[in-house]
Amino acid sequence: MDDPRNKSLTTYRFNVSETVHTHIDEFARIHRYDNRKDYKSAWQDWCISHSEMIQSETERHIRMGYQGDIADKLFKSGRYYYRVKSKDKSATSKHRNAYKRLSHCVLDAMDTHISLHIDEAHFSPAIGYNTFCLSYSNLILKELKSALKQEDTNNNLETAEWVQRFKKTYKNRYYIYTRRIV
Repeated sequence: MDDPRNKSLTTYRFNVSETVHTHIDEFARIHRYDNRKDYKSAWQDWCISHSEMIQSETERHIRMGYQGDIADKLFKSGRYYYRVKSKDKSATSKHRNAYKRLSHCVLDAMDTHISLHIDEAHFSPAIGYNTFCLSYSNLILKELKSALKQEDTNNNLETAEWVQRFKKTYKNRYYIYTRRIV
């Protein structure tokens, strides 16, 4: 069996370079309050004036395996993320509750499941999570009941929140496993 760390890794998140990030952030901040048409018009002008940077970013993403339209990706990032992002972190920070870890039994089951299926041709974090849920449904229900019982006194944990946290944990374990350095 081949070592999964030696095979080519599939990337599911494509982040822009720091330079592009800075330029888009600045553009979005300037045009934060523009209506949709004005924003799009200004964006087109911006793309023309920054065509070399966009071209090099496109080439970089193609080398990493991105197959989409980088200009569209940058537009959507600027319009829907950077534009509404707040610079004042202290004013918008919210109280975070203490993180409740999943049991070691569940984490070990996740790791085992990932290591057993990582060599399958179409195995991805999403597919792995779904098959894990089907294969380990009894363990998952036991963990959910335990978590809800612990939180019952505070009534802070909703089932949907727990499922999201559980899913995120599986996908993070997948990411860590595939990026592990020997």
